[in-house]
Amino acid sequence: MPISAEALADQIAQHMRRHNRDVVTLRWSDFYVLCERERLKSGFYTALAKGLAKSSVLFVQGTSTVVFVKDFDFAPYGDRHFSGK
Repeated sequence: MPISAEALADQIAQHMRRHNRDVVTLRWSDFYVLCERERLKSGFYTALAKGLAKSSVLFVQGTSTVVFVKDFDFAPYGDRHFSGK
């Protein structure tokens, strides 16, 4: 039976904590294997994002990868008082 979105969210968040990762990337093909599914409905993505948000992890869907990233400023861009120049 395929893993639920909530169980997958817990699994990803635990993996990130256990391995002290701020970011985890997966190719789409590897993500489908991790999900134990061949197709995913939009409701699964929504439930996964909500489950990850409980652990302050963001879910980003790219063209070639999916990204899981901690929701904090771990790699600031330049000066903290960015002026836009």
